[in-house]
Amino acid sequence: MYKEVHMVKSWNQAGWMAWTVAVAAGWSAGAMAAETFPSKPIRIVVGNAVGGVDDIWARRYAQQMSERLQQTVVVDNRPGASGTLAAMEVLKAPKDGYTLLYGGMASLIQFPSAGGTVRYKPKEDFEPVAMATLGYPVLTAGSNSWAKSIQDLVHKAKAAPANADAYSCGTSGQAATSHFACMMVAKAVGAEFKPVPYKGGSLAATDAASGHVDFAVGFYGEISPLTLGKRLTPLVVFSPKRFPLYPDTPTVKEVGLEGLEMVSFSAFFAPKGTPAEVVQRLNTTVIQSFHTPQMERWLSDAGAFYQDMSPAELKAFYFKEIDLWKQRSVEHGIRVEQ
Repeated sequence: MYKEVHMVKSWNQAGWMAWTVAVAAGWSAGAMAAETFPSKPIRIVVGNAVGGVDDIWARRYAQQMSERLQQTVVVDNRPGASGTLAAMEVLKAPKDGYTLLYGGMASLIQFPSAGGTVRYKPKEDFEPVAMATLGYPVLTAGSNSWAKSIQDLVHKAKAAPANADAYSCGTSGQAATSHFACMMVAKAVGAEFKPVPYKGGSLAATDAASGHVDFAVGFYGEISPLTLGKRLTPLVVFSPKRFPLYPDTPTVKEVGLEGLEMVSFSAFFAPKGTPAEVVQRLNTTVIQSFHTPQMERWLSDAGAFYQDMSPAELKAFYFKEIDLWKQRSVEHGIRVEQ
């Protein structure tokens, strides 16, 4: 009996030692990776075309991060399929912190929430690294459009007979923030909108300015060249207060569209399994990169904002957003056409 107990005790001691060694080895490998990181260029994969809001901000961050990490940081545009092509590109990359996804709102939250088919599990396959930007979309129309204000749309919707022809509304992709915004406005004013997906908000805005679609929803960085050039008219902003650079454009609350405020965010994500020490270094670098006078001014002018978040805080925020947009998808009947 004594011998049996002794053997079990010895095995437990051996198992404990083996586990301790394994954990120490893992920690050591992670710490070593963080110490030498980065030893080669970092790639930021963006799910929309050049000129889109995520592309614009990814390039701004790339420059700031490169200066702080003393390493090349490049932007790789992989537009299409509501950002899921970019997400898949990151998912198949080595788990070492050298390939990051920028964005995530459409590809990891909204598209799957609206029933879009993806070959990954948003909560399980990606590691939230750092918050990048938070902002609000804007509903626009071409300067030659009949819609000079949101009130024009409201009045026309009320005067139109039932089942009137749908108005086209350009979006940056299926189940993107702009898609949700188009459909939620339409429901609120009693109009019928047909969403027209593009490979980026800037492309949708360009077509709205040219009259190829009736409306478009985009973010300041995507629409500002056209609004400043008087080719596109901002009708309403989905924010709690007016944008500094669009002082004459009302908020959704000001025009009676209660409950339509919506915030969209972009963040950095890595493949699950990236060493925690590397994730933390990237998080610190991104936070430092944002807090420069120029970056802060750009975001403020666009009516957007920023919030420092640790990887753990971002993960909690990210999980809540997944639940929120699933609820909105159901409430407003927004489903991906496959």
